[in-house]
Amino acid sequence: MNKIKKLTKKIFYAFFCVICLLSVFSSCSKSSKKKSFISSLNSIDALIQQGFYSDAVNEISKLEKTAFNSWTQLGIVKRYLKIAETDRAQKFLLECLKKNPENLEIRSVLTNLYLEKKDFDNAVFYGKELKGSKFGSLYSEAVFSKVLNSEKDSSVLFSMDFYSEYFDAYQGSKNQAWLVNCALLNLISGNYESAKKLSPENAENPFFWALCNFDAEDYGNSIFYSDIALSSNKHIDLKLDSYLTSILSDCYVFLSDYDSAEVVRENFIDRIQNFSFYDYPELPVILTNSAVWNFDKQNYESAFDLILLTLNNFPDFFPALSVYADFSYKTDVSKTESFQQRELRDYGMASLEMEKYDNRLKIPFSDVVFRVNKSLEKLKTPELYLLSYDLKYKNQKNYSVNEKTSDLYKMIERNSVENEIPSVLLNYAVQFLISVNKLDEAWNLLSKSVCAKYGFDEDENFWKNVILNSSSIEFLQLEFLAYFAALKHLKREAFALYEHCVYECYNSEEDFYISAQVSDESCINLSDIYFANGELDKALKLYAKLTGRVNDSYLKSLIYYRISMIYFSKKDLFNAKLNADYAVSINSRNVEAKFLLSQIENKK
Repeated sequence: MNKIKKLTKKIFYAFFCVICLLSVFSSCSKSSKKKSFISSLNSIDALIQQGFYSDAVNEISKLEKTAFNSWTQLGIVKRYLKIAETDRAQKFLLECLKKNPENLEIRSVLTNLYLEKKDFDNAVFYGKELKGSKFGSLYSEAVFSKVLNSEKDSSVLFSMDFYSEYFDAYQGSKNQAWLVNCALLNLISGNYESAKKLSPENAENPFFWALCNFDAEDYGNSIFYSDIALSSNKHIDLKLDSYLTSILSDCYVFLSDYDSAEVVRENFIDRIQNFSFYDYPELPVILTNSAVWNFDKQNYESAFDLILLTLNNFPDFFPALSVYADFSYKTDVSKTESFQQRELRDYGMASLEMEKYDNRLKIPFSDVVFRVNKSLEKLKTPELYLLSYDLKYKNQKNYSVNEKTSDLYKMIERNSVENEIPSVLLNYAVQFLISVNKLDEAWNLLSKSVCAKYGFDEDENFWKNVILNSSSIEFLQLEFLAYFAALKHLKREAFALYEHCVYECYNSEEDFYISAQVSDESCINLSDIYFANGELDKALKLYAKLTGRVNDSYLKSLIYYRISMIYFSKKDLFNAKLNADYAVSINSRNVEAKFLLSQIENKK
């Protein structure tokens, strides 16, 4: 038994030694092969250096069979390319790729070779597997080159189908121009959130990223990039200077930081003293906005100086004319006085406050009319006709509603081309007719105009056409249509149109964005429809979003009252009382909220 064990140990030991020897020989063999391959390459390099190209080709072709991995294979390709043997290099690469199709290094060199030969079809074919890899930029170049060198319209490159190619090009080159292209594709497709997520920390084009974040409503980031762009511009590009100032001030306005917006505008106005006004395209906008801010702060002298500065240099700038008319109207309106103040007047006396109001600066209404008419003689735009119409009835208040309506129809007829009413006049007319309770006239005017403009039939398919084409119908007119759908008790249509108007993006009940274009009234109407339909959670979430958006105290109080109503219907008396109290604190005349408070107390 012991003999058998000893014999087994000897056999095992002998076998182990053989294995060790074989592994040593194998590693030595590989090492020697590697040394032999390197020495062969060195010999080939020497032949190339001395100009013996045909000898070098013979040696390289012999070496092809001994190339055992991508490193050695690429070494051979490199020598072929050194002596301009492109076809041999290409043939060898194809053989290597056939044996190992998943090798990205070989595939990338082959793709690059086809690119240099301007064989874009093969570059795209063999480079396709590089997509998304560290060599993806080569495939991107192949795709773009193929499109640009074909008879196809290069505008196809603006499709989201090429997004990954642009991104791979950026990853490979770190050139931010490709990243800008990626963001542009997202912006064109309406994917604002995806576009802003591409914003680089060290932006080479901060102006673009300021605009990109502005469109995505990320005003904090837009301010960040605008500041960088402004500090780096320093009057190099005067147009850019004005655009950046306009964006930056608008960002602060959207963040409700009106004072910071004015600081930005003031800094800009101070900087332009030594330059021509016409070098700055956004200057009239900036001056007008600054005038409005000063007027709201009761800095009337500064407000009038700024608006006159604007009109004296840009006499036909419509927003400034409109603001100038508004200033004139507001400063000309007589203030309602208390009983005590009227008694002082009877005795020929006045308080300091009354004297200050009496001595306030005023803009002559005649000057407004003169400027508007002078501009109207030159431009004859619907906006100016509308402003002239508005001034007429503000100055002469004895006209009846029917006279105003008749005059409005005449203005519409005078400015319509082939029965198509300019949008600004149509929107004003519909709004006016609704405000004076001429709902049938408003509906007839709106529906006929929509049918004429978009080619709809005035039959039972009208609402179907409106919903199917809601993306192409002008936004304000779509809001009017939603209002009339609700008025006509067309529940499904009202839902569809209001939701289209209100939601910029709706991913879930917890994640939705309200459109920047939509009016507060439309948002409230949709919330009311939700509430009436029993969708209390949807109504509550939309109302909650509106509390941060609405600035008007009357509307804000109304919203908190409606929130209180929802909680009351849910029998959540604590939250119902909390919101009703807040509604009353914002607007003490909110009788409905006060009545609801009494109901809540009775329930308690």
